[in-house]
Amino acid sequence: MINITPKFPKKVQFLLDCNFSFIDELVVRKPFIGGRIGYDKKTLFVWLLIKKVMGWDYRTVSDMAGVCHTTLVRTNEKFSRLGVYQKFLISLVKLAYKNGLIKGKKVAMDSSFVKTYSRKMEDGSGGWNGHKEAIGFKLHALIDAETGVPIALIITDGVSSDFTYAIPLLNKARPWLKR
Repeated sequence: MINITPKFPKKVQFLLDCNFSFIDELVVRKPFIGGRIGYDKKTLFVWLLIKKVMGWDYRTVSDMAGVCHTTLVRTNEKFSRLGVYQKFLISLVKLAYKNGLIKGKKVAMDSSFVKTYSRKMEDGSGGWNGHKEAIGFKLHALIDAETGVPIALIITDGVSSDFTYAIPLLNKARPWLKR
């Protein structure tokens, strides 16, 4: 019998090797009453991050992780609703600041337009962007200009302009800026 070990891309292997112990604090498990225990939240979080980083679909990740497809979809919705991804980003920014990866003296802001997956009007997409000739969302980012590390992110409808979100981004980044 041949033993085949998959070789994951470096990004995937990095995420699989990380310890996401804080997920237990962000998503508190209800006391066990009976029935099936369910999947470990850290495992689900890692595989959902892999899905996002690699751009893979739920079915591909489901097969690789050995987790039910609908469980991944429902867990992603739950993590979004509870703000787990946002809290994860904040914890990464805190860690980067603590390790000197954020200088906080100069920042840069830009936004990127992202078309909707379905190419149709989706909840929150805001309508047709005539400049981009598409329907989608905008990711507004504020980064440390010296190191390139993201400090704050805001996702809006696809028709919002950059200057509208400069002050909110700076307010979110205030703890990591020198002045």
